[in-house]
Amino acid sequence: SSVFNPLTGLSQHVGNWTGKTVERKTGWHRENGHVLEIVDLPGTYSLTANSPEEQVARDYILTGRPDVVVVIVNAASLERTLYLVAEMLELPPPVVVGLNMTDVAEGQGLRVEAKVLQAALGVPVVPMAAAHGRGLKELVRAIEQVYDGSFAYEPTRPDLGAETEALVAEVERLIGADAPAPYPRRWLALKLLEGDKEVTDRVRAH
Repeated sequence: SSVFNPLTGLSQHVGNWTGKTVERKTGWHRENGHVLEIVDLPGTYSLTANSPEEQVARDYILTGRPDVVVVIVNAASLERTLYLVAEMLELPPPVVVGLNMTDVAEGQGLRVEAKVLQAALGVPVVPMAAAHGRGLKELVRAIEQVYDGSFAYEPTRPDLGAETEALVAEVERLIGADAPAPYPRRWLALKLLEGDKEVTDRVRAH
């Protein structure tokens, strides 16, 4: 919300997601002659749906066909928030990472090198202190560069190790052509191995 609200200002619409009592916030941002439709998804630390809010976030990312997904991570708590980034890199939508709360991290004696993190992930990483308005223009620019192809987007997907990759490949083989659309087969395999109940039920039903 600290990113969504200043970018969209008064150009916001608030309602509920279809069939859910979960708030849906949509807004518009105009810059450089472009209009960006921004959807503020419920906060989640992973793509495992343990609550209606997490299910809404996951379903939109997987089925809503967003042009770009912006993952806002906490610079003061990177280990916890980068897990979602790692999961997102397995999915088709391109990712931009907003490295927020850099001021809080620095106050704790932590300095996160955004350029090093960007080189490691292969996706744009934008340092921000959104509560103070810092990094918002740079974030919009990164979104535009990913969308128009001017950023060399080459995501580095997590290395799961040979043993786990062999398991994933075997589950993918078993799923075969029976993956329910539009879910990527590899993502389904990973979630089945995690024991994700909703994915397991969906694959069985399909």
